[in-house]
Amino acid sequence: MALTISEVERLKRKLRKKLRQIENLEIVDRELNDEELDKCSKKLEIRAELSEFIKVSEVKDTEDVENSFTFIEKEDYSSIETINKSTEIIREEHLGFWKLEDSEPSDEMKRKSSEHEPTNYCDKIVEKKPCLESVQTGSKPEPDKAAPVHSCDKKTDTQSVAVAPVQCSDKKTDTQPVAVPPVQPCDKRTVTQPVGSSESCGTKVKKDDRPTETFKEPQLKANQKVKPAATKPSVPSDLAKWRKVSWSVEELCGHDDLVLDCDVDINLGLAITCSRDTTVKVWSLSSGSLVHSLRGHTGPVTGVRFVSTEATEAIALALDVPDLKICAVSGSQDCSVKVWDLVSGSLVKSYYTYNGITRLEVVPDTTCTLTGTDGGKLELYDMATGLCPFSQRVHEDAVTALCVKQGEQPALLSGGEDGIIKLFSLEEDTLRCLFVSENVKADPDTSVHNRPVYSITIGASGSLYYGDDGCNIKAVDWKRGRLRKIANHTEDIGFTDAVMVAGDLLVASTYDIDTGQGGLNLFYELPEGGPSPRYVATLMDGDTSRISSLRAKISNGTLTVISCGQEVKLWRQETVKGQKSKDGSTSVRGCVLTLDKGLVYDSGSDGELDSDAEDGVRSCGV
Repeated sequence: MALTISEVERLKRKLRKKLRQIENLEIVDRELNDEELDKCSKKLEIRAELSEFIKVSEVKDTEDVENSFTFIEKEDYSSIETINKSTEIIREEHLGFWKLEDSEPSDEMKRKSSEHEPTNYCDKIVEKKPCLESVQTGSKPEPDKAAPVHSCDKKTDTQSVAVAPVQCSDKKTDTQPVAVPPVQPCDKRTVTQPVGSSESCGTKVKKDDRPTETFKEPQLKANQKVKPAATKPSVPSDLAKWRKVSWSVEELCGHDDLVLDCDVDINLGLAITCSRDTTVKVWSLSSGSLVHSLRGHTGPVTGVRFVSTEATEAIALALDVPDLKICAVSGSQDCSVKVWDLVSGSLVKSYYTYNGITRLEVVPDTTCTLTGTDGGKLELYDMATGLCPFSQRVHEDAVTALCVKQGEQPALLSGGEDGIIKLFSLEEDTLRCLFVSENVKADPDTSVHNRPVYSITIGASGSLYYGDDGCNIKAVDWKRGRLRKIANHTEDIGFTDAVMVAGDLLVASTYDIDTGQGGLNLFYELPEGGPSPRYVATLMDGDTSRISSLRAKISNGTLTVISCGQEVKLWRQETVKGQKSKDGSTSVRGCVLTLDKGLVYDSGSDGELDSDAEDGVRSCGV
């Protein structure tokens, strides 16, 4: 027995829910029990079953579209054309709802028609001109005393008169306004012509000619300005430029477990990653090869960042390490922050933090790190002295996202597992809270749920963007306390785990649960500032799974993105048109999906979220 559309959709939702749970179980930071391992082993089987239901759904949608049309065979067209001609004859006999008497001679009808109808029939459209005599004298022309006529398409002030073709005469005739009965609505527009005397012309209007319309030119009032015609907004040149870019994608292989964080420095030509396998790895951007594998942590390494040249010099001076030229810092759940020498690949200094670190950032123009802990604390640690000038609990649960923006007073942004985001300004050695998202408001048709925040960034316009395991990007205008959603998937499925702003571009991770493919979405922040960033393109190589974190940098107008998760991928803009990708990399072109229409899907129910929470996995939704 064939399934109905509603049953197919219900089964699709059920299978997608199972896939969401499996995806979250695969990245949870604990050992899975036998039941959970059994559930994860059925991932491919569930995805294959879902693919079959998707095909059935597409077939049913196609059938519904076909059933909404009536298809006519070629041999039936002649009979339908005969019926249409008969209908046209009947319509002419009943024109104006007046049935003509059969006893009236046809010559008499032509004579009456020539008396009452205009004789000016031309192939060209005669432009209507206002009555000069009425304008000069200030008098108003008397309206025609005619019965109302029903227009076929739109209601206009100009009355439409149905006319029949007549013989043209060489003599001038004086005609008077004639009361015309109402005309039946029809499927064709009626030609609007002024009734009056005119010179005869030698062209007759054929019955099969398509009627034309003449519109009356609108009269402007005194001191009234003419508004320019509305034009379609053009695509910004920068937006069009990014859509034409080619990209090379290269995988960096070396970690043995899920990669949790990454960073890239274009000037140094290096990338750095950290993983649950307790290692920190340094990579060469030019060759894609492994430079160093740094060992020393005893727990999952949750954050890693390059340190600026100025801060490196200050740290080298304070720790009396003159050979320290290139420096990086990492944080781990083993309650430690470690400073690394990337030239020699050695450990410079390790500081015990007393709290397991879940996120790490470096404060610009200082030697301090900002760390988030599993207990909801934000802490500042000075890498030069090891002191902790600030430590305060700002979230009820673990800190799951951090961002720092450079400025006269650096802006610090945090997101927690409690679904709350907070904005701080750094003043000397303390943090002053500027915004809390507890009372944020959204549009009436937009739902807001407090779900774990897994990435957060600050745009050039000052908007706060954050991602979770829902299908949309959330944008917060913190000065007005308003939230809006930006479409990041073509349907109400998928994850948005990572977001990052680089220049005028917003880069977001995307993941399709149905296919198991991940990629990047690029958005462009308009220079004049708009309601939301404009979607640019989607980058997918067909071999990337779910992305847990990313970093993006622009140097000399060229964008470089490093993403991590199950794989580490380096996405680089190809600067020379037609250049060949080096060995081991894949060349891709950005594709434009229906995200360009800006459709925002609002899915997920509280029931589904509660069920996921009971299973001990991250909740999924919008």
